[in-house]
Formats: sequence, structure tokens, C-alpha cells
Amino acid sequence: MKGIIAIVFFLVSCGASAQSRDEMLQQLVEATRLTDILLQKIEIQQKTTQETMRGTVDQIETQINPTPDYMEKFEAAYQDAVSKLAPQWTTQEVASAWGDYYGKNISDEELAQILAFYQSPAGQKDVAATRQAMQELSQHFTEAYKPVVEMAVAQFYAHLQTIADDIDSVN
Repeated sequence: MKGIIAIVFFLVSCGASAQSRDEMLQQLVEATRLTDILLQKIEIQQKTTQETMRGTVDQIETQINPTPDYMEKFEAAYQDAVSKLAPQWTTQEVASAWGDYYGKNISDEELAQILAFYQSPAGQKDVAATRQAMQELSQHFTEAYKPVVEMAVAQFYAHLQTIADDIDSVN
């Protein structure tokens, strides 16, 4: 009987530990404002993708010089693609997955210490500074990468135009 009580006590304490661990991970998500960071990252990714697609439509107009009817079709295709860029997961689902991956590498004691730091004034200052730095860093490299994308797209469409011209000359 004592063995059964010990097993039940062990199972209950494991469940309580897992629950408090999940709670600590959720508190860490809140303290680090991870959800805000994830939203910001998703917005930047959407904006970058939209700009890349817009550049593609602009390159088509410049390189191929389609009729207005075809430009309307390209624009409709662009608008359709943009409308499909909505995230497939909620930020809560992403934060939960982050907790799973992050939590497997941290002991309960370490998690409690990390949480205590991020709930402190210094931790909150770190969160704010990190968020601002990441936003600026992302914006910096997005802007720095634009000429590379624009050049690659322009060369791609020039290549397509050359192929199209070859096809026209054969027909």
C-alpha cells in the first residue's frame, strides 16, 4: 500500500511540476514580450514579401511592357498573392512551440532564475532594448538586401525577355 501511495504522490508531483513549468514558460513569454516580437517578425516578413512581389510586377511592366489588360491581370495576381500572406499560426501557437523547444534545454531551476531576471527592471530594460535593436537590425538588412533582390529580379526578367525574343524570332 505504501508503494502505491508513493507512486500516486510521485505522479501528482510530476503533474504539478509540469504545470508550474508550463506556467513559468508562459510567464517568460509574457515577460520577454515574445508575442510582440513574433508579431513584429511576421509583419516584417509580410512587408518584405509584398515589396519583393511588387518589385516583380514593376519589373514585368518595365522589361516586358505588357498591354494594360495584361497589367491588370498581373496586378490582380499580385493582390491575390498578397491576400494569401496571412500567417497560418496564431502568435500563441508559435509562442507555445517556442516554449517547447526552449524549455527542453533549461532545467526548472534555471527557468526560474531566467524568469526572475526578465521580470526584474533590468530584465525589462533588456527586453525593450533587444526589441528596438532587432527592429532596427531587421530594417537595416532588409534595406541593404533590396538592391540585391532588385538586381536579381531585373536580370531574371531580362533573361526571360531574351528567351521570349528568341522564341519570337524562330516563329
